[in-house]
Amino acid sequence: MLKYINVLLADTAVSFCHYENTNAGRNKWITTELLNNIIRYCQTQKLSINYIFPKDTVPAELLELIEKTGHFKIASREVSVNATAVVLKPSDLEKLNWLDTSNKKIIILRVNKTEVKNLHKLLERLVNKFVKITLVLTDIEFYTEEDIEAYKQELEKSEECLFQQYKDVKDSLPEINFISDLWFARQMNNCNAGIDHYTFAPDGKFYICPAFYHNGSKSIGDLSEIQVKNSHLFSLEFAPLCSRCDAFHCKRCVYLNHLLTEEFNTPSSQQCRLAHIERECSRQLLERLKQANPLFLQILPIKIINYNDPMEKILRNEYENTRRAL
Repeated sequence: MLKYINVLLADTAVSFCHYENTNAGRNKWITTELLNNIIRYCQTQKLSINYIFPKDTVPAELLELIEKTGHFKIASREVSVNATAVVLKPSDLEKLNWLDTSNKKIIILRVNKTEVKNLHKLLERLVNKFVKITLVLTDIEFYTEEDIEAYKQELEKSEECLFQQYKDVKDSLPEINFISDLWFARQMNNCNAGIDHYTFAPDGKFYICPAFYHNGSKSIGDLSEIQVKNSHLFSLEFAPLCSRCDAFHCKRCVYLNHLLTEEFNTPSSQQCRLAHIERECSRQLLERLKQANPLFLQILPIKIINYNDPMEKILRNEYENTRRAL
């Protein structure tokens, strides 16, 4: 069921997920008429709004409309608006004094594969400073075996820092998406683009998510009508790999799925393996914390598995079934 709409205020709206904004050379703003129309649409449909800001100063007439209703702001460090979620890149961490860390900010840290080798140092600088840290790996489509192994090593290096972050907590736990999300999820908690939310762009059209707009994909409709072809393929029920997986924190990014496998419901090996590296990191840290802090005894354990990609499990089972049948 649709829950919210991402509204891109301009073609140059900051990327807050895996995709890159390829519209950076254009500077088309949403019009006040379109913004007013999408606000009314969301009010009528009882949908929340996430505003995605560009780095440029937002025209006053747009800001006036934005502030008239409840919303969630996503912006980069350079923007002066009081954003709920701030998108950072590693180089921004040298300039953290701009942000009052006493505020309850969500930090979205976008890290490309060349920056992964310093990930443990980045996390050390961020822990204990924000209410939630969301790590986003960009350019996953280009990850090699070496890049996947480098990510694994960096998470292993981060374990002590993360342990110190959590071992003495008394009540509420700081959130780090690839660590703490899995401790409490008992079912898939994915991005759900195309199910929970759509994106409204400055051209007045709806898209599955910002990535599809920025990369020139066909729209799924406008304010008069939305039509998603084969919409059932976005649901977990029709995702044969994901429906039998327990890496519940994985974004299950439909954009990357379509980009790398040409199927909305089939993830690439890179996505699965990276998610399972995070799963194992989360599992090991949880087991260690159960020994150090009684609070963590309330959290159900994450079971040990012997594969890094659900496809390995399927192929192994098929092999065993075939061997037994011979």
